[in-house]
Amino acid sequence: MKALCSILGAIFFYAVVAIDGPAHAQPFPTKPVRLIVPTGSGGGLDLVARNLAQKLSERWGKGVIVENRVGAGGTIGVDAVAKSTPDGYTLAVVATSFVINAAVYPKLPYDSFRDFAPVTTVTLSPLVLVANPALPARTVNELVALAKSKPGEINFSSTGNGGGVHLSIEMLLGLAGIKATHIPYKGTVAAVTDVVDGRVQFTVTGIPVALPFIATGRLHALAVAGSKRSSAMPDLPAMTESIPDYGFNNWIGVLAPAKTPPDVLAQLHGDLVNIMQTDDMRQKLKVQGDEPSTMSSSQFATLIQQEIARYTALVKAAGVKLD
Repeated sequence: MKALCSILGAIFFYAVVAIDGPAHAQPFPTKPVRLIVPTGSGGGLDLVARNLAQKLSERWGKGVIVENRVGAGGTIGVDAVAKSTPDGYTLAVVATSFVINAAVYPKLPYDSFRDFAPVTTVTLSPLVLVANPALPARTVNELVALAKSKPGEINFSSTGNGGGVHLSIEMLLGLAGIKATHIPYKGTVAAVTDVVDGRVQFTVTGIPVALPFIATGRLHALAVAGSKRSSAMPDLPAMTESIPDYGFNNWIGVLAPAKTPPDVLAQLHGDLVNIMQTDDMRQKLKVQGDEPSTMSSSQFATLIQQEIARYTALVKAAGVKLD
């Protein structure tokens, strides 16, 4: 009887393993994955997310859906990911605005540190400092000298108070010790158009937006607003070549909810890094003026922490207030 019980017990044990084993061993993902983009469709962040979705879908053989959730400066979409089930099936594709929001909003519906598991950065999306050709400045140093001779008389446009464009210019002003008048707009088109038309003297914008105007002589490019030159404009100096401490870099990265299983995070990281290294993805990014840039999860976490501290100090020093 004891032998029979042992045999039956063994059969039951292996039957359970046979039933449960595949469920635990199933590779990720087994169903569609959502990429939440906290901005509208058609912008640079959305385009990168859609390129990622296509490549991940091909790699996994599962649907990858891009979902645009706009509002409250991008915090609504990010909050949806923070409060989603931490299983890797809902991810956020965010840009530098993620850390800027932590600096400018007095209260967020999520904790920028505790509520997310950084997966990796995927791109650097450099911005470019451009001016109306009538402005007698062809370099960053000439712009600084001109602004010092006319404190507050030169104006610049942005896509809104407390946004990335605004803070990228405030960083320049603070480090160079100059003053200029801020004119905020609601969106990129209006902010750039008024520089082209001469109603505003300079701004910072995305390379794809600026290139057609630069090519036709309607805008003059002074520098890449980042720490290094861009492959899309290799002859244009980086801001750090004139202002060494300038630290604005417009990156895009992927976040998962906190408590996502480590093995899922590891697979997401590895798959995204591999995708960003393909020639096809590099070519797609080059068209947009973007460059692949991947970090380890810990490096990305450190970047988030450092940049929140940097932008918090900048917002305080510049007296930036939301509308």
